[in-house]
Amino acid sequence: MASVSSTVSSRGSYKHQGDWITSISASADTIITSSRDKTVCVWTINPADHEHYLRPRTVLTGHNHIVEDTCMSSDGQYALSASWDKTLRLWDLNGRKTIAQFNGHTHDVLSVSLSRGNRQIISGGRDKTIKLWNTKGECKYTTAELPEWVTAVRFGMTDDTSPIVSAGYDRMIRVWDRSTFAQKYALTGHTGFINTVSLSPDSTLVASGGYDQNINLSDIPSGSNIFSLPAGDIINDVAFSPNRFWVAAATDSALKIFCLNKKTCIVDLKLQASDITAAAAAPAVESKKPPKTPKCLSCTFSADGQNLFAGYADGHVRVWNIPASSS
Repeated sequence: MASVSSTVSSRGSYKHQGDWITSISASADTIITSSRDKTVCVWTINPADHEHYLRPRTVLTGHNHIVEDTCMSSDGQYALSASWDKTLRLWDLNGRKTIAQFNGHTHDVLSVSLSRGNRQIISGGRDKTIKLWNTKGECKYTTAELPEWVTAVRFGMTDDTSPIVSAGYDRMIRVWDRSTFAQKYALTGHTGFINTVSLSPDSTLVASGGYDQNINLSDIPSGSNIFSLPAGDIINDVAFSPNRFWVAAATDSALKIFCLNKKTCIVDLKLQASDITAAAAAPAVESKKPPKTPKCLSCTFSADGQNLFAGYADGHVRVWNIPASSS
């Protein structure tokens, strides 16, 4: 039987923004990416077009600093963005415009998440707080100041009672009650700053990663750590597969897929020199030095789990196909 790694194939490398791709969100036919160039790009997915699987639809402007995180509504019609300009924006993707601006954070906003019902929004950032908003941009609740920056906030998406999870530079994963916004408990285990968290489709597990180079898997109902997997480098983003017991990890050196049943890395997608050279906007000056491998900064699976999107520090979005038969 062929290994999973041998069945994964490239669906191309695409660029329409001028700097690091800091986050990626996907719906059935659209992805959105955010960038350090202060923009959000909306892409159309073209399953039948093997040469141009992604096509840029529009670039959304309005933020005046790095856009760090994005998320989309369940119907793919709206998006939220979090920026170092201390604001959030709610975008109408069809109208290509901002329909609400969220003011209230006193420092860079690093993460944003939209609830399953598209009615509530949470955000966190360098002001060490988590804020709960409605879609009109009204702040409904702010936590007490936490010990360190909040780098990741996520709603559980199973139902309207699923928990809220956050993480940050205090090396803790905090689980919050959805109805009262009270902290239920904090999970320890990481020895370095946490960059990212992802919740499993059933909202019972959280995967986290950061500077200690480990993916930690924790059980939300019991508040306990299950196990840790070494990724071999700083982890910038993690994402659960929607249809397999897998977690993808965007690291400084590669994009990796881990099988949680086997507790091992099953796909290690390292860019080759030819990939990097071909992606360059112009030929580099002839040099004996090999081209520098761009960091993989963000990743997400398609809704059907058969494609993996990743954003890199060279401004490219790269796409890989994972056949339905892979396991």
